[in-house]
Formats: sequence, structure tokens, C-alpha cells
Amino acid sequence: MRDQILRRHQTLVTASRPLKHLMETTLQSMGIDIGGPVMPTQETRRRKRGRCSVCPWKKDRKGASQCKKCKQFLCKEHSIAVCHTCFK
Repeated sequence: MRDQILRRHQTLVTASRPLKHLMETTLQSMGIDIGGPVMPTQETRRRKRGRCSVCPWKKDRKGASQCKKCKQFLCKEHSIAVCHTCFK
């Protein structure tokens, strides 16, 4: 049974957080070291897209680009594309 839980724990990527947490605590109670937390912490988790910080909330625009200083997300309308040569 230990082998089954450990194998599932290692291969289940799309399992829900409560299920992963339950599997992690079960394995730890059995004395099996899994090598660290399964769920990424806030520092390691990185969102790919987010709501534009400049647009009004009603527009609900999402963007993948972020401000280099404050890390706020921006839509295409509020971000500026500059080539590497011009940026210097």
C-alpha cells in the first residue's frame, strides 16, 4: 500500500490540494520521506497572467507582461514594447 500511495503521489499532477495534502500527511505518518512539500509556496509559484493594474475593474483585461519595477500586470494597451538597443 505504501508503494501505491507513493507512486500516486509522485505522478498525480492535477490532484486537488486537499488530496495532495492528505497523501502527504499519510505518507509522513507512515514514515516515508517525500523530500519536501508538494504544493508550491507563494514564493515559488508564479502566475503567468493577471488583471491589468491600470484598466478599470469593469474591463477585466488580463495581460502577461509585468512592470519590471513593481511587478504589476499590464494589458497590451498599457504596456510599451521597446527593443533591446533602444532600451539602453
